[in-house]
Amino acid sequence: MSDVTEREQNVVNTKKMSLGFVVHMSLVCVYILIYAAFLFFFPTDFPRGIFIYVTYVMAILYTVVFYHYLSLNSLKQTFLINKKKMLNDCLKALVFSLGVSGLILLAKYLMIQNNPNAFPSDLPFYNFDRLIPGKTLAPVYLISCFFQEILIHVLVQDNLRNIFDAEKNERKKQGYSILLTSLFFAAFHIQYGLIMMLVCLIFMTLMCLYYSKCRNVWSCSIIHLVLGEVVAATGIWMVRL
Repeated sequence: MSDVTEREQNVVNTKKMSLGFVVHMSLVCVYILIYAAFLFFFPTDFPRGIFIYVTYVMAILYTVVFYHYLSLNSLKQTFLINKKKMLNDCLKALVFSLGVSGLILLAKYLMIQNNPNAFPSDLPFYNFDRLIPGKTLAPVYLISCFFQEILIHVLVQDNLRNIFDAEKNERKKQGYSILLTSLFFAAFHIQYGLIMMLVCLIFMTLMCLYYSKCRNVWSCSIIHLVLGEVVAATGIWMVRL
């Protein structure tokens, strides 16, 4: 490939990634507008269950409609990863997730011991009903975690990193993509309130750093599933400060 052809291809790729970025930000804006509309029409009885399905439908439509703006090389690599490495990473992710889950349960127990009114009175210590199909959206969460990880890391983080490809400093390039990806993820949890959004911001920042090193969406999905389920079942973000 000649230098001219290569430069032209780089320009095309940059425009493609920039359009992808516009799509990402547009999706966040539409999501927040829909949330505001739901809150306006249902101020006292917010249909959170329906809203979660709206989120999934939007994400799927977004991927289908705008896939041609995105670089899908990372997506192909996701399914071509070495099986031995994948299983090894997944096992480590599971052990890590269970360990952190134990710390979350311990933290909630200590909060309650220190202040019995730290959480709403009708909130159980752990909502085991989430494990019963039909009672909650937990079974859907099992499937959505993998889809969320692909959307967040493969379609958002990797494409944002390509947008900042002109940045010579590798740390800055990675930092910009991780920061914007984490903000993107936090914005999609607006319906849970500020504390949950901050938790999501920190969580996704760490997940992006982990993904940058392991490049394994499968192990990321395990961490997301286990910790997300424990956080949801304990309602730890509902603590009264």
